[in-house]
Amino acid sequence: MSEELSHDPLSLDDEQVQAAAPRVRALTLQRLELIWRQAELNLDSEAGGADPRWAEIGLRVLREESRMYRLDKTPPPKEEEEDLYTQGVDRKALVLEQLETLASSLRDEAS
Repeated sequence: MSEELSHDPLSLDDEQVQAAAPRVRALTLQRLELIWRQAELNLDSEAGGADPRWAEIGLRVLREESRMYRLDKTPPPKEEEEDLYTQGVDRKALVLEQLETLASSLRDEAS
């Protein structure tokens, strides 16, 4: 049975999926944009009234595109912030030191 599966022309292994991912992502985005254009046309109240079904389709397209661009994910911390954590820097003390420096320079300007 496993020999039959290995000769299946419709099979995809993980390497093939990974290699095709950029192309499939671009193709998916292109198709989503086509659907969005249709939704946009059908939401134009001047062209005959907005159809709420197209509004739902438009929201789904936006949601999918947002996920493709990972807009629903929190961006990773910047390198300098990571360095502070890995070096064991006390961030509170660092902020207090910066505030004291700022307050000192403001006192000097006021004098």
